[in-house]
Amino acid sequence: MDCRWRIELAAARVKLLTPKMLLERMQGKDDSPLRALVGGVRDAPQRQRTLRDSIEWSYDLLNESDRILFARLAVFRGGCPLEAIESICGEALPVPVFEGLESLVDKSLVQQKETTAGEPRYTLLEMIHEYASERLEASGEAVMLRRRHAEYFVALAEQAEPELRLARFDYWCERFEIDLDNIRAVLEWTLHDGEVSLGVRLAGALGIFWYGTGYHVEGGRWCERLLNRLDDVSVIYHPNFLITSGHMSMV
Repeated sequence: MDCRWRIELAAARVKLLTPKMLLERMQGKDDSPLRALVGGVRDAPQRQRTLRDSIEWSYDLLNESDRILFARLAVFRGGCPLEAIESICGEALPVPVFEGLESLVDKSLVQQKETTAGEPRYTLLEMIHEYASERLEASGEAVMLRRRHAEYFVALAEQAEPELRLARFDYWCERFEIDLDNIRAVLEWTLHDGEVSLGVRLAGALGIFWYGTGYHVEGGRWCERLLNRLDDVSVIYHPNFLITSGHMSMV
């Protein structure tokens, strides 16, 4: 994946530099960002540093709208669908989210894949995600974005909960399994930095998913951690969570 990304990044730079200029920069000074594109295993620590330089260089070439969207994408873990990006990251962008994603994909900073249902899903490679996370923290939007991220998945789970009992069980189980890293990120955030009540609502709505897909052990651990953060008065206002927690403890 790392080698493929380096090739894609080089290809993206052809649009800005002539092939001759690109080759000269690749063969130039050791600390040139483009040296990372031809680095080998022998200089792995240096190559990692120069790969970061290459990412930073690509970021510096983005327009302001693409920079904002790129940083905001760090709030997701394991990728996300277009709908989620539009809902969580689209506020106050000068251009539509789709155009920004198209630009970032074109520059190889974002990967586009398809789910088994043929729906597009957007991901960041790990090293790119780390850099985007730094930009998100520096932007001052991290707290706001993580709250939106949590609220989005809580609302999605609560929307799905009655349908999990009926005809759309398979659809929602597949959807949540694809987004399991996002769900875990939300639960972790609510336990450490966010509102525990959001995590409780999310866990309460995911009981059927956890039970029906074999994630009951993990679900039980999340419920136990959340339960330890609630007092006796608060917990009675979350009946779905109590039911889910009880079921997980009996499996």
